[in-house]
Amino acid sequence: MLKYSASIVEDYIEGNDIEDFDIDELENDRSFMLDVIKKTKDKNFYNLCSDDLKHDYEFVSALLDMFKDDTKFIVSVADEFVSYFRSESIGPMISDEDERDVLDVLMTICDLIPDKYDKSSFKYRVILSVMISTRLVAIERVRIENEGDYRFTKEFGCGFISVFDSFNSSIKVTDRFAYEFLNNIFSKDYCDLEEYLHGKFNNKEDINKYGLNTILIEIISHFDSMLGSYVSTHMYLLDEYKKDVKRMINKWDSFDDRKNSKMCRKICVAIQDYLEYNYPKSDITSSSWIYYIAEKLGITKMFLKFDDLDEEYVKGIVEDMDNIYFDDMKLSELKHLVNMKKIVSDILAGKEVITSYPDFEEEDNQGQTSSCEVVSLDFRKNN
Repeated sequence: MLKYSASIVEDYIEGNDIEDFDIDELENDRSFMLDVIKKTKDKNFYNLCSDDLKHDYEFVSALLDMFKDDTKFIVSVADEFVSYFRSESIGPMISDEDERDVLDVLMTICDLIPDKYDKSSFKYRVILSVMISTRLVAIERVRIENEGDYRFTKEFGCGFISVFDSFNSSIKVTDRFAYEFLNNIFSKDYCDLEEYLHGKFNNKEDINKYGLNTILIEIISHFDSMLGSYVSTHMYLLDEYKKDVKRMINKWDSFDDRKNSKMCRKICVAIQDYLEYNYPKSDITSSSWIYYIAEKLGITKMFLKFDDLDEEYVKGIVEDMDNIYFDDMKLSELKHLVNMKKIVSDILAGKEVITSYPDFEEEDNQGQTSSCEVVSLDFRKNN
């Protein structure tokens, strides 16, 4: 049975006297005012609604859907709703339920105004980003504070369980946070997906046999079991990542070359940086240093594959450095070679690289640079 008859709705619209109901009560009633607006299709009745109703999530959501093509109106409705819950009096004490509703409205309005360059769209996207980032930072703080607790860490994972507990009644909001966690997991910092696939599978055919969904959910569950469980029942969340895996499968045979090429570039940049900041007066070019070190570490062929230099030419560089340059090199200069070899070795091992070292030439009391003669110390060997 309807709470308000059609005749009462009609009387309100026509401005007739309504004896059995208080006008303030009617204008604070979600179903009544929605009936009025639906019947008249007149958005101006929104102005007659009570403030409480303008801050009612169900009512606001209905209006956004009803007038989704009227950008100016839905922006005014969203502004009133979002501003209220982000005000100084409400914002600091906002409940999980209200935060969920604000996030939902923000996501809806962003979907309804797809133009990212629209002033209102940009504003809402910024607010949405700030709210999501604030929640994620709070979750990360909790995770870090409890890193020593194995049981907590295992259950908490990346922290998706916190989001699920707070927002699971809204699939839209929960999905958005799920994407945030997934993007974090599949970033290079957490999991290099292509590196993982080549380490786990011998060939691309084995990946298809194992199943893309299974592979991705196993990776996700390793970092966050709750997120893995959620994704397993919302498989559409994996669509973009499955596309990534398929692209990696298509480029399977070129992986080693791409990996080695990237490593060579990284080594070149690291040696150039080292020389620029620690040994700017070196008489030897950075490329000569690089090939000399590559020869001593047995990786010359890897470099030559991505360079136009001839192997005999590189051997000549190494021989010249061995026979001419190192005979007159000081201890401090030889230490630069040791440092650069360590840099290259660390890059090859996937370790963190340090390219800034202290000055090895120490000054004596008269401000003169001191050095010593090296006896039977051969840095030219493959040590």
